[in-house]
Amino acid sequence: MIDSLKRIKEAEKKADERIEESKKESRAMLSKSESDAKDIINKASESAQKKAVDMMNKACSEAQAEAEKIIQDGLQGSKAVKDKAEQHVEAAAKVIVSQITGEA
Repeated sequence: MIDSLKRIKEAEKKADERIEESKKESRAMLSKSESDAKDIINKASESAQKKAVDMMNKACSEAQAEAEKIIQDGLQGSKAVKDKAEQHVEAAAKVIVSQITGEA
């Protein structure tokens, strides 16, 4: 009977040790899972930030290209006005001189 009690006590001790070992493994797995989750969140955040920067850079490039086009169109328009005005300078000067001199 004492032998049986010793075996029961030994079995209980081994069961308690296994329970403690399982708890340690569970805590380690939970800690690893939390660490992995943090890594995933950090990577997702970095990826989202990179995408946002890429989108902003693309939008800036497109806006710059559009601005350059508008500037070029404006320069071409002002050159056309200047060229047309230069064609009429001599005629305008003659009109002004005739107005001053009284010749019509």
